Amino acid sequence: IFAQILGSFDGLVTPSGDNPPDLALVARDPLNPQPLPARAIVINHHTGVAEKYLSGRLVVGNHPLVEGLNWQGLISRQTPGIPRQDSDTVLLWQGDRALIFLRTSEGARQLCFNFDLLTSNASRLPAFIVLLHRFVAELRQQKVAPESLNFEINQPIPLAFATGEEVPNELSYSETTVSLAQSVSRSETIPLSRAGMLRAPVHPGFFEIIQGESPGLLLKAAAHFADTREADLRKAATRSDLAGLETNLVEQHTERDANWPIWLLLLLAALLASWYYLNRPNPGETEPALRPDPAR
Repeated sequence: IFAQILGSFDGLVTPSGDNPPDLALVARDPLNPQPLPARAIVINHHTGVAEKYLSGRLVVGNHPLVEGLNWQGLISRQTPGIPRQDSDTVLLWQGDRALIFLRTSEGARQLCFNFDLLTSNASRLPAFIVLLHRFVAELRQQKVAPESLNFEINQPIPLAFATGEEVPNELSYSETTVSLAQSVSRSETIPLSRAGMLRAPVHPGFFEIIQGESPGLLLKAAAHFADTREADLRKAATRSDLAGLETNLVEQHTERDANWPIWLLLLLAALLASWYYLNRPNPGETEPALRPDPAR
C-alpha cells in the first residue's frame, strides 16, 4: 500500500547525500516505537490481529486539511495507538479516540494516522487521498527552493523564504513590465517583514525574487492579465470585418464549370420537349361536323 501512496504523488525525487528527503513515510509499530522524522506521514501498523472494530461517531475537526472531506464510511479496527500530545491538532475523532491528528511541535510537521491502515478501508476513501495530497502540497509551499510559476496581475504571492541569523533579512525584487510601446525594468529591496504581503506586478511582465547568495533565487515568474471582466473598455470601439465575407466565401468555395452553356441548352431543350408533348393534339380526336342550319 505504501507503493500506491507514493505513486499518487507527482514530482518525487529519490533522496541522496546532497538532496536529503523532505518527507518520510513511516509505518510505526505501537509496541516498538522509534523516533519519528521531523516531516513525516505516520501510519500506525500493528503486527497483531485485531478483532474488534472501533465504534462511535466520526467527527471532523475544523481545519483546512480536512475541510469538505467525508469520512463517514471509514471502518478501522481497535489497535494500540500513537500517544497524542496536548499540542497536537486533531483532524478526525471517532468516539474518544483521535484517529488522525497533526503534530507541529518543536518544528515538526507530522500527519499521524492513529489506526491500522492495512486492516481498514481508508485507502478506498477519496478523503484519505485528498488529505495526503493537501499535506504534501503544504510542505512544498513551505520548502525554500527555486520555483517557476505563472501569476495573474496583482495576485498574492505565496513565498517560502529562509529565516535565521545567518541568512539575509531582506529580499531583492526585480520586474520587467512588457508592453507594445516599451519594456520598463525596476528593482527594489523588500524586508522579510513584508514578504507575506507580496503581490505580482499590476502590469503584465516578468519578475524575480532573490534572497542573497544563499538560498539565492526563490522565485522566477511571469504576470499575465487573465480576467477580461476587469478590462478597461473606455476606449473600446465597434469593428466589423464581416462586410463582403459571404461573397468572398462563396467565390472561394465555388468551382466554375466550363460546360455550363451545354447544360443550359440541354435544359432548354428538355423544357421545349415537355411543352410540346403536353400541348400537342390527340391524333384519335376529330373535329365535330357542322350541323345544317334549319332556317334554310
